[in-house]
Amino acid sequence: EKSPTRSYARAFATEAGIAGYAVAGPSMFAREARTRPEVEVGAAITALSVGGCTHNRRRDIFSGGSVVTATVDWQVFDARRQVVLFHQSTQGHGDGTGGKALTEAARVAFANAARLVLADPGFLAAVQKTGD
Repeated sequence: EKSPTRSYARAFATEAGIAGYAVAGPSMFAREARTRPEVEVGAAITALSVGGCTHNRRRDIFSGGSVVTATVDWQVFDARRQVVLFHQSTQGHGDGTGGKALTEAARVAFANAARLVLADPGFLAAVQKTGD
């Protein structure tokens, strides 16, 4: 994808919803974000490994399948206090097939990395309401 940020934000929001987290929206800059979130979650893909893709130059498509491993660095930030509450890296793996194999495999890898961080007790502690 030319700009995967939106689909990755949706993937994170979906995984967070499945895990039982309340999400203010995929982005604090989006129209649907009417209130400022209590904490912000940031993600940066710091490593990406791709394999298994073959390109058909005549048809400009990927045939076969793609396998992607993504390392994602996560931070939970309290904007009010200007402090990072949590930082961790997770690694996710994804598979994709067909014409958008690489795009799909990368999104799945990111979603799997999100699933891991969402299950981390340190992440849960960082995003729980502190009451102050």
